[in-house]
Amino acid sequence: MQEAHPSVVKGSGRAKEGFRCCFVWKFCLLSLLNKFWHLYSLFGLLNRTVTKSGGSMLRRWMLTPLVNSSHIDERQSGVAYFADTENDELRHLLFGKLKRFRDVAGIFQRIKKRCASVGDWCRFVTSIGSFLEAQSLIEGTFDQNNDSLPSIFSRAISERGIINVGNLLGNVMDFDESQQENMVVIRSGISETLDAARERYEDLDNILTEVAFQVQETNPALSSITVQYIPQVGFVICCEAHTTLPDFVFQFQEDDATFYYKDGSCRDLDESIGDIYGYIVDIQRELQEELTMALLEYESSIHEMTWIMSYLDCLISFASCAKSFNFTRPQVTEDDSLKATQARHPLQQLLVEHYIPNDVYLDSSDSLKIVTGHNGSGG
Repeated sequence: MQEAHPSVVKGSGRAKEGFRCCFVWKFCLLSLLNKFWHLYSLFGLLNRTVTKSGGSMLRRWMLTPLVNSSHIDERQSGVAYFADTENDELRHLLFGKLKRFRDVAGIFQRIKKRCASVGDWCRFVTSIGSFLEAQSLIEGTFDQNNDSLPSIFSRAISERGIINVGNLLGNVMDFDESQQENMVVIRSGISETLDAARERYEDLDNILTEVAFQVQETNPALSSITVQYIPQVGFVICCEAHTTLPDFVFQFQEDDATFYYKDGSCRDLDESIGDIYGYIVDIQRELQEELTMALLEYESSIHEMTWIMSYLDCLISFASCAKSFNFTRPQVTEDDSLKATQARHPLQQLLVEHYIPNDVYLDSSDSLKIVTGHNGSGG
């Protein structure tokens, strides 16, 4: 006897919808848990970073906690500085700069591989400007005699190579034109050859109008012609009707009323001016390659900039959480004791309606305590 597949089994009464509904409900629940798992983790609780590199750094911090007391104290001093109410203005200003800092690591990799888009270049420049503005804010508050300042401040101020990167990009690329043209546009004044080609391109309308007048004068039978420049095709005469003039060589037809030809004057323009737009594009690509090679000399500075902004992002994220959840700075000791007054589990207290904090004291002789209760308490 051949058994039917379970999916086609039918009962004598109503269809067995209960199994299907139960399966769908569980599938939806698993999908939601998979989507929002990070909200119910310590990383999800503490992650208020706004940069991609900052989020990655915070994840590494959570996976590989510090074990050196001096490094722990240094990091906590940075968090304490940004959590201080007196520094709220600086924290908010730096937060605004961080929000404009893009995925520089990924963008720079694409620049190195010569596959960066115009959007990548523009986001790269925005990120450079964001760092320089953040650096300026830090310089305004920096005091070498102030021990409470985070150590990251001196490292941020010491990075001077990014100033050269910013000047290099700003002096070479025209970002407004690049966005409009959807291609990298080099500023005027960088290359005399490029400037001369652009002037010739801008003067094409006058040249084409003059040539069209000469063709019309030589061939009175023609009416309503125009001489046009089409990149990669060259210079052509556009006619409203098919013509059989001896010097006219048919090129292509756009529709029933648009025919394109080349004559002697068009061939002269092809020789004297050529594919001027393609020539401009080629020059700009060569200059873009020179720009890329110049940027590679500052690769270490670009990586340092990314690290600094990521570190600031993590410190500000921790400080924001500390203020929101009223976290206090612990005192780190070298012995094996742990003392906490009114300790709260950061996740558990958010998931239960009532939570009772507990005092905890552990040492080598009493290293484990288990707190249970219906209120969900626990250290």
